[in-house]
Amino acid sequence: MVRLPFLNNTRLSKFGQVPKNPNREILNLARFHDFPLSKIRQALFTLNEIPINDLTDGNGISYSVLTKTLRGDRRNPEAMDILARALGLKRSEIFPPNEKRSRE
Repeated sequence: MVRLPFLNNTRLSKFGQVPKNPNREILNLARFHDFPLSKIRQALFTLNEIPINDLTDGNGISYSVLTKTLRGDRRNPEAMDILARALGLKRSEIFPPNEKRSRE
C-alpha cells in the first residue's frame, strides 16, 4: 500500500516517471545523504499520510510499541514487519540488523 499523495501534484506522475516504489527511492536517497534512519522512517509515514493508529487494529501490537520501534527505541520484530509492510518495503531495508537503538 504505497501512497505518496504529493506525487499526484507533480509533473513526474504526468510523464510516467514515478518509480515503482517511491518509498524505496526516497529511502535510498536519504540514506545516501546520511540522514538518520529513524528520521527517514518517520518522514516516510508522514509523506504517505499513514497514521500509526491505523496499524494497531487487530494485530496485537500497541501504538506505543509501534512508535518506539519507528523511532528506533525498540527492536520488536512484529512491529518492524507491520511498519515495513505499510510502506511496501522489506524489514531489512528500514530496520537494518546493524542499526543501533536511538537515544535522541
